[in-house]
Amino acid sequence: MTWLGKRRQRWAANALVRAKRADRAKIFASRACVLAFPVLGATLISYGAWMIYPPAGFIVGGVLLVLLERRVETELVGGDE
Repeated sequence: MTWLGKRRQRWAANALVRAKRADRAKIFASRACVLAFPVLGATLISYGAWMIYPPAGFIVGGVLLVLLERRVETELVGGDE
């Protein structure tokens, strides 16, 4: 068997491994988006509050981060199961 034939056999044998990796990558990307959008929203809200009154921006940002941490803990990690 030639080198190319062996390579094709290995490629076919690893198809399931590649499919599992692709599924994990899709799950990771969806979780990253689920986390990125609330972080961006919290950043914009705290920046808006900071523009009005600077100490309020830090307080609002801290509160939103605590709420975001609880959401991540319950939804993504499964903390309250």
